[in-house]
Amino acid sequence: MIAVSQAGFAYPHTEAVLTDVSCELHRGERVVLLGANGSGKTTLARLMNASLCPSSGEVRVDGTVTTAPSASISSRVGMIRQDPQNQLVSAAVYEEVAFGPSNLGLAKKEIDSRVDEALALCGITCLRHRATHGLSGGEQQLVALASTLALSPRYLLLDEVYAQLDGYTRAKIRSRVDALVDEGMGVLELSHSVESLWGADRVIWLDGGCIAWSGSPNDFLSNSALAARAGMLSTEFSRVLQSAVAKGFNLSSRCPLPALAAFMREKGLVAEGRRLLSNAHATAIPSLKPQAKKLALIGATVTHDGMTALSRCSLEAEGELVLVAGRSGSGKTTAAQVIAGVIQPQEGGALLDGEAVRLGSVGLAFQNSENQVFADTVFNDIAFGPQARGLAGASLENCVFTAAQTVDLEHALLERSPFELSGGQLRRVALAGLMACHFTSFVLDEPTAGLDGTSRQRIRAAVRKLADDGSPVVVISHDVGEWLAFADRIVFMADGHAVASVSASEAQTREDLYQAAGLEAPLSVQLLSCLTDAEKGGVDAYD
Repeated sequence: MIAVSQAGFAYPHTEAVLTDVSCELHRGERVVLLGANGSGKTTLARLMNASLCPSSGEVRVDGTVTTAPSASISSRVGMIRQDPQNQLVSAAVYEEVAFGPSNLGLAKKEIDSRVDEALALCGITCLRHRATHGLSGGEQQLVALASTLALSPRYLLLDEVYAQLDGYTRAKIRSRVDALVDEGMGVLELSHSVESLWGADRVIWLDGGCIAWSGSPNDFLSNSALAARAGMLSTEFSRVLQSAVAKGFNLSSRCPLPALAAFMREKGLVAEGRRLLSNAHATAIPSLKPQAKKLALIGATVTHDGMTALSRCSLEAEGELVLVAGRSGSGKTTAAQVIAGVIQPQEGGALLDGEAVRLGSVGLAFQNSENQVFADTVFNDIAFGPQARGLAGASLENCVFTAAQTVDLEHALLERSPFELSGGQLRRVALAGLMACHFTSFVLDEPTAGLDGTSRQRIRAAVRKLADDGSPVVVISHDVGEWLAFADRIVFMADGHAVASVSASEAQTREDLYQAAGLEAPLSVQLLSCLTDAEKGGVDAYD
């Protein structure tokens, strides 16, 4: 058991991040830790794996106080961080996964066995000989997970690890984590997603560095005020799930979606569920405005390190919000970088209103926010772009304040160093810097990854407004479900090229589109299909 007793923590020259926190993580259970960006979730996890020591109180891992010297704690409590780039230490995948077992002094045969098993568990045996720097964000996250599993930990701390994984991989890893829990591993999952509640044993809500609530997933979602404040009711799927819980559906069960559909049929919830899920894209797509700009990727081919990242890939956005979806490694981020003029393809290219895209003419939000911020304060980071364009004085201040407000960034953070902030806060700083520059076209790579529910809503609405004002906006995201109500079109990518382009409303009802791209459809799409079958009597009774 990991026992946290009245723990407090403060980073140097800052106010307390955690105050009087007490909680436990037992072996054989999965606990979901919720909380807004900056609430102290990552800090609490780091106390639990002894990478930080509490300023007050204590943390014990299987009875051992974490402040006492113990080489075994790091191997007993594995942690996968929100940004995998901060965790990878080796140039090649094999060396990365073997790094931990090697430090335990294991024999070469045992190390190889652990590496092979961990790679297989994560479905990335094919990456064994790849360079870590050449992997996509999702692939890097899987390597970080494999590296931790190779240590055979008793406890696993997952800090937003699903945020950069596609639906297929996310479901596969969730299934494996559930199996590890059944085998006796204790899992703490830091999350902002309602999906994480499904099958969880307990929920802890951290608010302002204190534990504000703890209980079962059902009790949490049944408390509408609490769930809304925690940002867990921001999607149609979450509201459908809440209605089922109100009628007695057991959220801690691991039953499949057809069983939920059968339960909803028995409770008379099918019609309401279908209405909610079908109306996810209720707002009609506005007609193109005369000033709408067109951003296009035309026949782009990119190869590096002997691998083909893009193969004659084409897509376009004209005064609209286009969501690009695909498996990890399908070429999405490479396409984003070509469209923004960051890299030049061997064939084809990118055009903005018929002219070749110049570096700096398209606003690009990187997948990893830490690669985009650099200034000593948040204010100076946001101000850098508009200042370089000649803005100064009160006009500059207003520009920064407006951009910060647009992405839900608290005024009190403006004088902080961006590198003192949480991952979600850092992402909002990077997005605010783009908004402040007033670009006329945008490419946003995973703009909501790691954000809490309230911030995700603000970002989606802000991005939708950019498109409504005539800007072409290309969004790269693994979380297709949250964008269906905001996007105009969905482009599916596989093997470095676009395999389909459909309206967002069509993407709600056609699971085959996701399957063709090697993806698992969002839970909202799957549930809508199950409810349609249930209405026709095509699902078994709920047990």
